[in-house]
Amino acid sequence: TIGLIDPETSEFVWASRGFWAKQHDPEPLDDGRILVFDNEGHGGPGKPSRLVAFSPADNGIDWTYTGTNDHPFYSATLGSHQPLSDGHVLVTASQTGRIFEIDREGTILWEYLNPTRRTKQGHAFVPTICSAARISRKRLNFLD
Repeated sequence: TIGLIDPETSEFVWASRGFWAKQHDPEPLDDGRILVFDNEGHGGPGKPSRLVAFSPADNGIDWTYTGTNDHPFYSATLGSHQPLSDGHVLVTASQTGRIFEIDREGTILWEYLNPTRRTKQGHAFVPTICSAARISRKRLNFLD
């Protein structure tokens, strides 16, 4: 379930459930839609994660991103996204140690892969990146 709570009354004023699984990080968009990180809603465990933009009025899905065969998108847990002012989305796939930015067509504009990787007894280990955020240069005046 995704819901909105009125902090003054501590009551739900809107809630929805349905077409997602392990969803989190709902972000209201300026156009009235909500963008959600959906860890396993695109077919269950081991299937691609996805980002879903939907209309809260009718739960209609307006946009999704699930990755591609060349650049799969999956994080069984965690993960984050940040809608950017130009319409792009900054995405963190936590368990794969990956941060990337996509446009609304799903094109990867840039990506960062955590270079620290280990294999032990046939199992791959990648340090988790919990989340990333785009911060304006003006907020980083200590770098000047």
